[in-house]
Amino acid sequence: MAKIRVLFLVILLIPLSPYPVVSSLERETVFDDALSFYQSLVGTDWKDYRNPGDDQLYYSVAGGIAGLGMELIRTNGTLSLVEQIADDLLSFAMVNNATHAIWSVSDNTSEVDLGYDFGLSGIAAFYSNLALVTQNSTYTSIAYRIYSSVMDLSTVGTKISWESNLTYLDGNFWYAFDYFTNQMDQATYTGRAFGPVGLGFSILDYAEAPGANLTFAQEVLDLVNSFLSESSIDMEGYSVLPITVGNNVVSNSRALGISGIGEYYFKYLQFNNDSLIQSRLDELISWLLDGENYLGNLYDGAIDLDSYWTGLELGISGNLRFLSLIYDSLNSTQQGKVLNLWNLISLLRKGIEGGLGFPEYVDNGQKIDFTSSKAYGTAGIVETLLGFEQLVNQTKELNRLDLYRSSILNSIANFSAGLYYPVVNDYGHGAAVGLAGVLYLFTISALPLVTVSVSSVSFGEVKIGETSSETVVVTNVGFSKASIIVNGTNDEFSTNLTDFTIDAGKSVPLNIIFTPQNETALTDVIFLLVNNASSIGIQVSGQGIDSPSITSLGLGAGSVIEGTVDLAFNITDSSLIKEVKLEVLDENGVSVLSTTLDSTTSTYIYTWDTKTVDNANYTIVVTAVDIHDRIGELRIDVEVVNPVTKPTDFLSSEVFIYGLVGAIVILAVIGTMQTVSTMRKSKVTED
Repeated sequence: MAKIRVLFLVILLIPLSPYPVVSSLERETVFDDALSFYQSLVGTDWKDYRNPGDDQLYYSVAGGIAGLGMELIRTNGTLSLVEQIADDLLSFAMVNNATHAIWSVSDNTSEVDLGYDFGLSGIAAFYSNLALVTQNSTYTSIAYRIYSSVMDLSTVGTKISWESNLTYLDGNFWYAFDYFTNQMDQATYTGRAFGPVGLGFSILDYAEAPGANLTFAQEVLDLVNSFLSESSIDMEGYSVLPITVGNNVVSNSRALGISGIGEYYFKYLQFNNDSLIQSRLDELISWLLDGENYLGNLYDGAIDLDSYWTGLELGISGNLRFLSLIYDSLNSTQQGKVLNLWNLISLLRKGIEGGLGFPEYVDNGQKIDFTSSKAYGTAGIVETLLGFEQLVNQTKELNRLDLYRSSILNSIANFSAGLYYPVVNDYGHGAAVGLAGVLYLFTISALPLVTVSVSSVSFGEVKIGETSSETVVVTNVGFSKASIIVNGTNDEFSTNLTDFTIDAGKSVPLNIIFTPQNETALTDVIFLLVNNASSIGIQVSGQGIDSPSITSLGLGAGSVIEGTVDLAFNITDSSLIKEVKLEVLDENGVSVLSTTLDSTTSTYIYTWDTKTVDNANYTIVVTAVDIHDRIGELRIDVEVVNPVTKPTDFLSSEVFIYGLVGAIVILAVIGTMQTVSTMRKSKVTED
């Protein structure tokens, strides 16, 4: 905490003398000079122009090389230069081998920070984002090596944590598990800037990169979540997280406190829709907004109503950044409080020479110390207001944008290598307090704003081999053309467009297509990469299903049959068949035969004696049920035509003739016997 406090105190000493007015500069000049500034300072000279008040930032996202690279990515900077930054940064690593990459964060090469803003987690996030926009998995691999270093430098068991913001490296044994604190009171930080939340936030970027090890990512996220769960304390009936373990002071800032944790939870739910994380997010929101104060507990403790930090990292701008993400899920009372917060920030705006600006903080209503930086001043506040205005009134802040730019331009001091923003007597060039952090405001007019009609598409059950399509309307509500690349990871989800543009104010229908190949339940995210600067994720899900397929072997529709017939069927399914039933229906739909068929192969046979039924039309129905209780059916209409026996046919038949002859013979024999018997009786009488 002392480290960041020193930075704030030094910033307060910014000279009050006006800087040269350079309002005639073109916006593109500022962007180009950010590149030339890097090219002149890259290498050992970079740390000689580090951010003031803190000599431990020149590789980090907040104040160093990685931060400039990150800002150039999000502002659609020249990718070749960003890749040069990535190569240079890797070459400066104190350890750069096949398994690990690690940087010192100060001139003392024994000190390494692991957090997001000031340490390894943020540097890894830079490589992950570069991998996403270039689709180059080499950068993903570098990020993985950095995370390996973080894991080795941390206390890892069922959770992950580290004491203070610096980890001691003992000579060549840079992976040693020794720790010390530098005026940090042995604090274990939870927040985004220094603690495990920052690691989790970074890992979620890594999980989107091509070739990411998602199993590893989930394992690290589980460790982070376990730490946060065990670090919870009860404050006024809510389970919340302190700045440090064993300290009941709860910060609500983005860098160190609740707002940064909330952003992590929100982002995590896009990666893994976990009910426990959702409940933690809900409780966190309730703690922020539903207390008894004007804005609940938003300013309780670290920030009170009489003294506002206004900036993005430590102040109310960062709170609004988080609350705008979850604005749609808030109830009307909570939304009203968020709008009041927006108004509160807007009231702090004040005209300064050449434009409008915001102070770093206000004390008892007095505006103090205007700064142009992203972390603590105008650049970050305006960026936040513009983002929030997408939800309420997009044009309000955009109409003032040139005035904000003018105020920043007027704070530029000339430097032989290009432009820079003086902070005290040093040259700020990192994302937090320097030139890189204001780039967004000078490129926003060239950035489109793309929205999608739905954020998720569920296809439900679709038969294997068949195709289902849903349309998502992609709209450019910004002021310039949007170039969009569609990226997905699963071949069974596809789109009709993979690379397209949308003019300002126009829409394009995007068809998302689901063609299942098996019976697995599938989920994926289709990313729309906009101008290589930002991405929009559309959640997609679907279930492939496969009902039994039944084919008749030999017997076709309309067949005329007689006598004894073998009814043979081939039944196939990607799952096991549980039951096969055969039924014969007469013309009135009445069953005249019902039986179950068994088979050890895919062929099922039943021998039917058709003479057991009248000659007529019948329907043979075969029904198969698989182990998922999905049903397949085959119906075949047949006609039974067995020969009919006529009386005349019987009289001329061999059976009748032979029978008649036999009867005559028998009668003749009987008659003969009777005659003989009579003759004998007559002879006896005569005698």
